[in-house]
Amino acid sequence: MISSINATKLSLEINRQLSDINKDNALNLDEFCIAMHLVVALRHGLDLPSVLPDVLLPNKADHNGPGQLLLYQLELKVAFSQGMKKDAM
Repeated sequence: MISSINATKLSLEINRQLSDINKDNALNLDEFCIAMHLVVALRHGLDLPSVLPDVLLPNKADHNGPGQLLLYQLELKVAFSQGMKKDAM
């Protein structure tokens, strides 16, 4: 039980470090959304990446505010489903 809690804490810390793109020890809206998507991936049994994939990085040149987050969600859904299909093979 304790090792499970420690593993969870470690996963959350790694998630926070990956999500904090600008390394200011605070999550803005984009970074929070990235963190939440990584939590969902963990809950679905996927491992955290060692480096944040490009598909998860917000593209500031194309960023039009919170509405752009829907595109991130769709891209993530596709990326996660493709990753899960690879694991099934």
